[in-house]
Formats: sequence, C-alpha cells, structure tokens
Amino acid sequence: IVRENVHKSPPVTDPVSMAHSFIYAIRRKFVGKPVKVWVDGVPNIEKQKAHDERASTRQKQLTVLDGMISRISQFSDKARWTPGSCVEKADKLVGDLFIMDLDFRTKMVEVFKNEFPVELCNGEADTAIAQDHLKQPTITVDGRVLPRIAVSGDSDLLIYDSVKLLLRKMPKQDSFRLYRKKDVLAAMGFGSSTQLVLFGIISENDYTPHVKSFGFVTNLKIIHGMNDFHTSVEQLLQAYVDEVNTRLSKPSENIDISRFHASYKIFAKLDPTFSEDATPLSNNVYLD
Repeated sequence: IVRENVHKSPPVTDPVSMAHSFIYAIRRKFVGKPVKVWVDGVPNIEKQKAHDERASTRQKQLTVLDGMISRISQFSDKARWTPGSCVEKADKLVGDLFIMDLDFRTKMVEVFKNEFPVELCNGEADTAIAQDHLKQPTITVDGRVLPRIAVSGDSDLLIYDSVKLLLRKMPKQDSFRLYRKKDVLAAMGFGSSTQLVLFGIISENDYTPHVKSFGFVTNLKIIHGMNDFHTSVEQLLQAYVDEVNTRLSKPSENIDISRFHASYKIFAKLDPTFSEDATPLSNNVYLD
C-alpha cells in the first residue's frame, strides 16, 4: 500500500491520505469482521542487527539512485530522450526508500481511530500482538467465542507461542493463506510449540544470526533428535548449544547460550528493550 501510494502520479505521501488507503484496503478485505490495527512504535534494541542491515541496504540504494538521477540529468542537459526503464527504476527506488517516521505514524493512528481499535505500540507490533494474544487468546462475536487471528506478511509471528493462527498475505498476490499452528507443527515434525519457538530463535532472524553451517535443515534435524521436547525453551536452547559445540571442529569455535540472548528475549520472553531512536525499521501495519 505504501509503495502504491508513493508511485502514484502525483505521489501520495501525506499521513492522512496514506491512512485512508489502509482503511479502504482493510474494509475491502475484511468486510464486517472485528479488526484491530497495530502500528510499529520505536524499534527494539534487540533488532539492531536488522537495523544495521537495512541501513546498509538503504545506503546502497541511495548511491544507485544518485547515479540514476545524474544519468537522467545528463540526458536532459543534452536534450536527449531518457529511457523509460531508467525512470521506472528510479521511481521504484524512491518508493523503496520512503520511510514513515514516528510523527507520520502517529498522525496515521489518529485517522485509524475513527474506523478501528488501533494501537501505536511501544515497540515492534509483532511482539505486542503476541503479548496481547497471551492475555486474551479469544474474542466474542455475536455470542460466539472465537480464536484470534493475526494478519501479517511476517511469518515470524507464528513463532510466538501465543499466536495460534496467522493469516498471511501471499507475495505478489491479492490473496491470503491461513496458517494453523497445529498444522505447522505437524508439517515440521514437532511435538510441541516449544520446539517451534526454539527453531525461530536459532534460525536466521532479525535479532540473531544463525550459527555458520547450521541452517534450517540442520537445525531441524537437531531438534528432531532431542529426546524431551516438553521442557522449557531455555533448556532446549542449552541442549541445542551443547549439540552444536560437539559438532564444531575447533573448540575455539564453540558458542555460548548468550549468543541467542536477543532472539530468546523476543520470541520466548516477549520482553523487548525499547530504543530511544524512533526511526522505523519497517513500514509494517499489522491486524488481528
């Protein structure tokens, strides 16, 4: 939605118009459904890894954009026709570089309030949703008690133990797919949701890098080999660290459980530390 607005001619980049675009899309997709909107607040300190990676990507994009603008200017100065592909690439980069800062999002929230229950989160919206689902896993609609469903393009939401259902927007499609926690556990061969939390912590994520040469498949096999999957996440994490250290060829490469402190703090404890920097790490708006 953000990119569609930024790429319009003329571009739509004010918070009120942007909010109305979201409202229209939500109303169209979820007619008559009780919806709550969650908006990212200040970033979590634990997400510094993702922050650094995205800042690096943005800098590279800015460098490319500067080159494209210079090229377009050269065509113009020489009264030559500018290739459409060059303009399209520059236009796409401008959209990708657009960021909704905290003031922008705060103004959007004021518009949302007229249409939906909305929360500008203290930190990242996904952790706030997981905390809220832990406190209130169901809602009552017309006298029926129903499970809550998180709606997001971010599959990480399903890692949180309290999130049982995830409606995920399919990439480049105008459709959604419903993921049930129990089906995901069965497909991955896990006997408990605790194992899925562990898998999320140790795999590559926004908070902690995975151990080199221990990717998704290897981690899955290690978890399958654990005898007691009904123990706590912390105990499973320690068992994983011990297993990794037995497989590493050099003692100097051994890891400690503290390596996963940031992702454990988020996925297992739901306990983010809020940054004083209000620069957003994403333009995400979540629903449930």
